[in-house]
Amino acid sequence: MQMEVKREGSGQPVSWPKFEARLAEQWHKAVSEGLEITCNWFTKHALQIFEEEYPEEVLNQNGEKVFACQLSDGWFQGFKERYKISFRALTSQAQQTPSEYLRIASEFLGYVRHNALPPQKEETYDVGRYQYSTIFNVNQIPLSFDFYGNRTYAPRGEKSVKKKVAYKSWTKRQASLMILIAADGLPHCKTLLMFRGQGKQGKQGKQGKQGTIGKEREFYDKRIRDLYTPAVNPKQTPCLVLDTCPTHCTFPVLQALSSPMLNTTTAFILEGMTGYLQSEDMHINKPLKQYIGNCLNAYTEAGWKSGFPAKRNLKIPEWRILIMKCVDDAWNKLHHNHANLISRSFRETGIALNPDGSEDHFISVWDMSGLKIGKGLLLEDDWGKLLVLLGGKGAFVTVKEVTARAVNEVLPDAG
Repeated sequence: MQMEVKREGSGQPVSWPKFEARLAEQWHKAVSEGLEITCNWFTKHALQIFEEEYPEEVLNQNGEKVFACQLSDGWFQGFKERYKISFRALTSQAQQTPSEYLRIASEFLGYVRHNALPPQKEETYDVGRYQYSTIFNVNQIPLSFDFYGNRTYAPRGEKSVKKKVAYKSWTKRQASLMILIAADGLPHCKTLLMFRGQGKQGKQGKQGKQGTIGKEREFYDKRIRDLYTPAVNPKQTPCLVLDTCPTHCTFPVLQALSSPMLNTTTAFILEGMTGYLQSEDMHINKPLKQYIGNCLNAYTEAGWKSGFPAKRNLKIPEWRILIMKCVDDAWNKLHHNHANLISRSFRETGIALNPDGSEDHFISVWDMSGLKIGKGLLLEDDWGKLLVLLGGKGAFVTVKEVTARAVNEVLPDAG
């Protein structure tokens, strides 16, 4: 006698019982092996199993497969209820918005608006004197070396969950990814991927310190030359939004941005405000990291090989090559699938709006429903005030800070 699987609470039979049973069986196996199980994992395996169980229900239209089953949110919720599946988290974090952040955000947007106002008899573009293609946001994203998440789908009620974690040596390694997005949603330059290095040992005293400082300055120059300069049209006035991270605010970088060749208006987001006003933090970083993680999982599950000889001590270099490849794939996919999201992020944070105030209703900053654009922190190009402001935030790199940091291995052609 065959058992009939019914929908929980409805009394109606499930449309594709064999498909769901096999998917649940494969999920149990993955749980026992400690694999990370996400929504993407269910979607990938569900379509594969459905095609194997019901090949007649899969049509080929113009080279694309069309499945009779609908993997909707409602079906997924019901499937989790039928097989007692819950999304488990290892840690949780609560956030609270300080009251003074609303004033700081208002003044920052006022500064951006003031600089967007075109002088008399000057041509007006999309956003005052800026075009969407000349409004940029630069950010440096930390990337874990392993990309293992801290959540997985597991049986409900169990007190312990088995899951694979990274090698201990990998948890101490980290890469940094520098990206530059534009308000038009198009890619204007490659990403810059940096792996933490150890530097050369044996250099002591003044010569070693000078060598480290030289490496830092070389890195800053390379970043401006390879990442930002190719994206700038000398005939147009660009606006660059960035935070007060020390690596963004060295004096050589500020000099290069204000040079006649770049003629860039800089808008610095103060400490603690990037999660509200920086387009990349608000909308872009999460899907980009998700694409990188999905790409890494796909290549590792397929048994990707870099071509290195099978030596144990080459495992880390192989993984670096794979991360570089996945960053490139993720960057292209981000702009192909989320160009509108990138453009919208500049508008919702108030950075790329018409300075006449006609588009202020597009502002949508998390937990700041009453945000209005203020008069601005600095209403003139006063470098003295700007340097004092950034210096007070500890934005400038000192000799002691530079020599204390490790030399970075810079890979400008990663994306």
